[in-house]
Amino acid sequence: MEQPSQPSKKRRLMPKEPPSAHSSNHHNHNANPQPASFPIEATQQSPAAPEAPLAERHDFESFARHLQDAAMLIQRQTERLPYAHVSVLLLRWEEDTTVEADLGALETILRDRYNYATECWNIPTVANPSIKLGVQMASFLEHGAPDHLLIIYYAGHGYLGADNQLYWACNTRDDAAKLKWDGVRCLFEDAQSDILLLLDSCSARDVPLSGSHGIKQAIAAYTPDQNPRDSPGRSFTYLLIEALHKLSAGRIFSVKKLHDEVMSLKQQELASALKLANGNLEPSALAGPDKPAAIATRRCRWRDNTVQTFTRGPAH
Repeated sequence: MEQPSQPSKKRRLMPKEPPSAHSSNHHNHNANPQPASFPIEATQQSPAAPEAPLAERHDFESFARHLQDAAMLIQRQTERLPYAHVSVLLLRWEEDTTVEADLGALETILRDRYNYATECWNIPTVANPSIKLGVQMASFLEHGAPDHLLIIYYAGHGYLGADNQLYWACNTRDDAAKLKWDGVRCLFEDAQSDILLLLDSCSARDVPLSGSHGIKQAIAAYTPDQNPRDSPGRSFTYLLIEALHKLSAGRIFSVKKLHDEVMSLKQQELASALKLANGNLEPSALAGPDKPAAIATRRCRWRDNTVQTFTRGPAH
């Protein structure tokens, strides 16, 4: 008789642990498996994708930021800056200290926020100040070039004389030191550079800024037929500083944009003044069609020159 097989030896060679209740239940559950049970169970039991380690997430976010910065830099570089340099000459009369604070604040924003090269110069109160101003102006203009914007700022008294000529004067007295605007204008008419005049003073309404080179433009506080007392409130320079602060956060802007921003600030101020007046002042006393917030713009050509901010140190 053949010897029976010895399965018990195999069991002794490969002992099994007693099945737990969970294993028994699992075995009984799968005794008659449903056709779709395994795929569903496998899907349910597949582990979730592990989150990237913190260091890797940080590296990816840093890379994304650098990529965005690079894209913005490329965009800025493709926007050609109109000027390689910008220089500013700020003028006032040496005895007129009433404008000193405004002038200092304007120089600060142009130098520190826009990184322009700035120079302050006091017009001497002598019998013939035009000669000394002419020497200073010639020195300022000699560095002019097509890619060099020159900005000239003046704060002081201005009026239209009996000879229908525009004058700058150190005060409102008849014996005040004064100089004729035409003598100043002729100095920069043929300058190679574009020139922007910012005048916290009077500007001739019908006298164009001509010249064979560059673009000459001006933004002034008022025209000869306007009285600055008709437009109370903050000074033109104060509004100009506020507009420059606001525009410095954006892209390159035109002179027209600067003018419009100053005008908007003036109109807001006038509207506030009307509300505070409670009907005691008529609107015509503050602004109207003939007195558009006492801000004037003169230009010799329609094409605007532009204003920009330098970020790599002051221009010279």
